[in-house]
Amino acid sequence: MSSVGMHLTSSLIVSLLFTFLRIVSSYNILAFLPFNGKTHHIVYRPILEALADAGHNITYVTPISPPEPHPKIKYILIDDCYPGFNSKFFFENSKRLFFLQVSAVYGITTEGLEKVYNQPEVKDLIASSEVFDAVITETCFFQEANAALHHRFNAVGVEICCLGERSWINSVAGLPDNTAYMIDYRSPYTDNMSLLERIHNSYITLTVLLTSQFYLSRMEDVAKRSLKYHGSKDRPPLDHILANISMILVNSHPALSYPYPTSPHVKKIGGVVIQKKSKPVPEHIRNFLDNAKHGVIYLSLGTNLAIVSESTEFGDVASTLMKVFGNLKQRVLMKWDTEYPKDQIPTNVMMSSWFPQQQILGHNRTILFITHGGYSSLYESAYFGIPIIGIPYFGDQPKNVRAAVAAGFCIRVDYNNVTEGSLTWAIKEILNNKRYKEEAERRSSMLRDTQTSPVDDAVFWIEHAIKYPNSLTPRSAYMSFIVVNLIDIKIILLIVIISLYYIARKFVGSNNYKIPGKKEKTL
Repeated sequence: MSSVGMHLTSSLIVSLLFTFLRIVSSYNILAFLPFNGKTHHIVYRPILEALADAGHNITYVTPISPPEPHPKIKYILIDDCYPGFNSKFFFENSKRLFFLQVSAVYGITTEGLEKVYNQPEVKDLIASSEVFDAVITETCFFQEANAALHHRFNAVGVEICCLGERSWINSVAGLPDNTAYMIDYRSPYTDNMSLLERIHNSYITLTVLLTSQFYLSRMEDVAKRSLKYHGSKDRPPLDHILANISMILVNSHPALSYPYPTSPHVKKIGGVVIQKKSKPVPEHIRNFLDNAKHGVIYLSLGTNLAIVSESTEFGDVASTLMKVFGNLKQRVLMKWDTEYPKDQIPTNVMMSSWFPQQQILGHNRTILFITHGGYSSLYESAYFGIPIIGIPYFGDQPKNVRAAVAAGFCIRVDYNNVTEGSLTWAIKEILNNKRYKEEAERRSSMLRDTQTSPVDDAVFWIEHAIKYPNSLTPRSAYMSFIVVNLIDIKIILLIVIISLYYIARKFVGSNNYKIPGKKEKTL
């Protein structure tokens, strides 16, 4: 046999060996993700599809039908059990006091999870003889009861956090928050805060922790009522199961947020939404982009814009946008979910309820992105080096946009100030000041400067957690809030200091105590 033939034969053997090893080490993984937020599932899907491509058996419980089902994933479609959990709810809820906002969300999820567990498909799954090596959940997004499934299937717990930094995640992971520079996803500040901002940031963090801890007992009741199976009576408390999570994947990246310490089993996977293989752009959109002599501005505010346009305090937002865009020499792609009179749409504007966002942002004619500031949109924009105008409304959006402004590739326009003047100024400022584009390109370089992709990282760490459960989980994750924050020691030290103070005061003030070397005065 020739040397070439021997080389080909050996290469084939090595390839078959790796394929065999992959099949042998394939795992059964349950992704129990009943939340109805589409943006959350945009983060879940690439990870689950990559796991399936790696040879693992994935069962995906979801209320959202995938646009293109993956042939290697078993989907269990359930009803949307959170009908009141929508953008309108979040928009209205954001106007309330913060602790009432958090309580309102927990109120919906505790009720919704009972409906989830009573879905026929879920009841059949829980009663089945299925065996899973790992259960993927997003428990720390107001769904802590789902952690009971880790116990039900005696499986490794894997957590996905779609909203980036979250103080409750830090608490579960055994990492005390330092509110001098660590911020919750609901905190609209940078890591460089004034005294008043640090006070408000501390209030937000403490509210999240106390409210989450309070509702953990409510979640415990939900699990006891609705998640019954053989052995459920011996189930540990939810706080113990949460502490036992082996891997926590956080949708965050230092280039778009702020560096801060994490527990060893918390890994950042910001960027999993970036598609490795992009589909061709529809011809009519491609022609619109290719022939844009002065560039293209892309606008997408998710599902929020329709809600804002219904609010009288904003007036007719669509008309405002049309007036601004109609006066530009650039072309505009405008994602809009409601109908608009065609004869009132400027000739340089293309309006549609759907656009291939990543392909548009990656096109060489795109020069500006107007966004609501969702983390996925923020990451996509930075990845392709496109400066943005951020119009945040609720949730993590104010924090995300504030970080982009601090980074230097974004201008924020407040949602209560969407006017012709404000938008026109912001557009001209970004297009005429090259520093925004330069910073966006620098952030793009930071995001691309990596040895492996975020999706590959996520697959690696999930596999690592299954092979070596809790090998990265610190002891602090199992400690109580009092112990891990040294509150008991601080109380003891305070008692000692106070006791020493009173003892010293008693001796100094005693009539029988004389200071050495000091003579008494005589009259």
